[in-house]
Amino acid sequence: MSENGLIDQHGRLTVADGDSIPSANSSGTSYLMPSPAARLRLRTQVIERVAIVRFADCKFLVGEAIAGEVMGQLEHIVEAKGCPRLLLNLGGVRYLSGEILTALAGLQEEVGRRGGRVELCGLDPLLRDLLQISGLDRVFDDCADEAEALGLLVR
Repeated sequence: MSENGLIDQHGRLTVADGDSIPSANSSGTSYLMPSPAARLRLRTQVIERVAIVRFADCKFLVGEAIAGEVMGQLEHIVEAKGCPRLLLNLGGVRYLSGEILTALAGLQEEVGRRGGRVELCGLDPLLRDLLQISGLDRVFDDCADEAEALGLLVR
């Protein structure tokens, strides 16, 4: 046991930043999963009718429960802010599960029906590869950062 984590009842090391490391599976592979105690936090800012959503302290967005929470919060943001564009800044997110990708594609479809769009920025190179492999790179606009997505020229 390290000073930065604790072993839980399922043999997982829960790290200070909220991630847990399960025991190796039958193939010997270990996966990082969000700890059940971790609470998804989204930070939102509206600039010129664009709702910018930042995922705070979320390295791994994995599983049906997290997908439901992400969708619930994003749908609330779309409804409450009334912005036609939703910019998801995924800087710091290292992995998205299939459930999250499916949920985001559904959100893109819903926002698109309203005449808006969902854009992504700050993608880790592995996430960018994951979007290409899944074909979702054709569904979402992918920008390097928020400035590019907002159409600002940084000098």
